[in-house]
Amino acid sequence: MSNYLQLLVIFFAAINPAAVAIAGEGLRGRTSRPLLLAGVGLTLAAALYLFAAAIADNLLDFLDVAPETFRIAAGIVMATAGVYALWRARVAVADAEDGWQAAVFPLAIPLLAGPAGLIAALSYGADEGVWMAFGAAIVPLAVAGLLAVTPLRRGAVAADAIARLLGALLVIVAAGLIVEGVRDI
Repeated sequence: MSNYLQLLVIFFAAINPAAVAIAGEGLRGRTSRPLLLAGVGLTLAAALYLFAAAIADNLLDFLDVAPETFRIAAGIVMATAGVYALWRARVAVADAEDGWQAAVFPLAIPLLAGPAGLIAALSYGADEGVWMAFGAAIVPLAVAGLLAVTPLRRGAVAADAIARLLGALLVIVAAGLIVEGVRDI
């Protein structure tokens, strides 16, 4: 499997668009322009992912943390988010703000730009490069942004199942990161 395709799958698991769709139920009806809400939230989240991937090397140098050690920490954070999604089939989030503020909180932060996704951007930004990590993150971000403001209707059961499967996949990816980090040390 190519590195990009592998990263794309990892970011789908880390961002978990199905869990975002379930958690986004509180966003529906908060604004008369859901696509504008999704666009603003997606733009802000994409900027955060690009920033995280871009500063990865400098941040690790500043913190004096080896990339191998950071992989272990990233695996722990991603495993925690994966177990939560597996258990609850959603992303942890508080009530949504009214109006356009809902695009910032909770859509951009923490639904689209959550701990698992941002830590993945940092880790893979350091390992694979800024544009590879950002390019792999933008596709699941766009899918999640649109699903967050789209009514699920009969797709709620399917979204629940997919969210749990992506949570399980994230736990697997996290275990691989931890093992790779330990092996490289």
